[in-house]
Amino acid sequence: MDDDDLEFDPEGNWPGKTVDWDSELVEAQLHVELPFWIAAPDGLVTVQLGECSVPVRYRNSIIGLYRAGKFHRSESNLFQLTVESAPIAEEQKKEIEEQEGLAIRHYRTLVSLPVNCHECLFEMLWNAPIS
Repeated sequence: MDDDDLEFDPEGNWPGKTVDWDSELVEAQLHVELPFWIAAPDGLVTVQLGECSVPVRYRNSIIGLYRAGKFHRSESNLFQLTVESAPIAEEQKKEIEEQEGLAIRHYRTLVSLPVNCHECLFEMLWNAPIS
């Protein structure tokens, strides 16, 4: 199949169809788990591409807390990302105890960088059904 075989269907379901592209841009953090560990202490580097430079934090000590005692490759049950040795606040402990089971997964190296994204995306995430 080549690009000529792909047709855009405005009535169909496609990524971004329900995004309000006119919504306000807000600052956020984009977190990406690498498929490997970086053999270095947690740190911060500046990545430069052309005239654009971006601070990128990398961490090896991140764990994911998952609802319902299981996790999926889609991360749909992800409840919280936290540093492995960080204390959990009392209100977080209560919220965790109220979950129907809880799974913990140690992440490989997680990189985080600042981005701007449309505010409506947060509402879409918060209102997404939990599987």
